Amino acid sequence: MKGTQMRRRKVPSNCLPKKLRHRFFALRHGESKANVAKIIISDPKVGTKAYGLTPAGCVGATHAGKMFQKTAAKRVVMVTSDFSRARETAQLFAKALRKAGHVCPVRIATELR
Repeated sequence: MKGTQMRRRKVPSNCLPKKLRHRFFALRHGESKANVAKIIISDPKVGTKAYGLTPAGCVGATHAGKMFQKTAAKRVVMVTSDFSRARETAQLFAKALRKAGHVCPVRIATELR
């Protein structure tokens, strides 16, 4: 920015607890029908009802769940938006974890739109 300087602040090592209680991960939705059509769907009236995952997106979401099994805790909570592409990704990911014996509820949060 013109006329100002950005300064990096060093985060003190004592600002976090020695051992964190929770770990957080982000997962992007699998390939959607909107991705293939090269369109952007941001209207909840459309995105929550249409443009879910393609077959390749379903395979990718399931594969991601299988890969995550190796590092996942016994209980993993999925929080997802209600858009079809995100909801389907979370459900397939969770299903893969459940098959490996993990507890994995999926919670829908419209605030994530």
